Amino acid sequence: MSIDNYLLYVLIAVGYIASPGPAVLVAINGGVAVGMKRTAALLAGNTVGLGILAFISALGVGVLILNSAKLTVAVKILGALWLVYLGIKTMRSPVAPNPELDQNRLRKIYAGAGGLAAFRDGLILALTNPKPIVFFVSIYPQFIVADEFIARQFLLLGATFMLLSFGILNLYSALSAVIAGRFLDANKIRLVNYLFGGAFLALALFLLAETCG
Repeated sequence: MSIDNYLLYVLIAVGYIASPGPAVLVAINGGVAVGMKRTAALLAGNTVGLGILAFISALGVGVLILNSAKLTVAVKILGALWLVYLGIKTMRSPVAPNPELDQNRLRKIYAGAGGLAAFRDGLILALTNPKPIVFFVSIYPQFIVADEFIARQFLLLGATFMLLSFGILNLYSALSAVIAGRFLDANKIRLVNYLFGGAFLALALFLLAETCG
């Protein structure tokens, strides 16, 4: 895998993780409601869950890459089309905060709960969310080189995603007191949605050109 392809993967992963969504809202509201330390335990559990999902996805994608070049190309095209869908969905996402993730609810959930309970809930949150699997299955084939050591490439991509997720979401949590009010402003959310959505569409077109060119 070339350094250019790896950096492109990092760019896509950062956009996917940092774009407004439930995980970002949990990080921001959790930082305000129960503090960064308690929220970090939840996000650590979420990161471990992502690692498990990445491993499961890698098994399926690895078998595909090793056994069928034509199917790999088809999955690459579907993955790029999924990025188109993700871009359009992000641009059209509702701008109203999710009432199910408000600070009072988080306080009630974690009142008296220790870090282990928060870690467990974060793990369950990741394992019961199918979206990361869709991301891994769609994106992995775009960057894995079949004639190189596949397991090492999967390990690199999976570990990178885990570290980025933990770091970015904890950054949101750490800055929650500063950005919570601004982040939940409808106009700013709409602008951010369009920026991330447009970036996903541009990356999708690039990947389609690389695959079909």
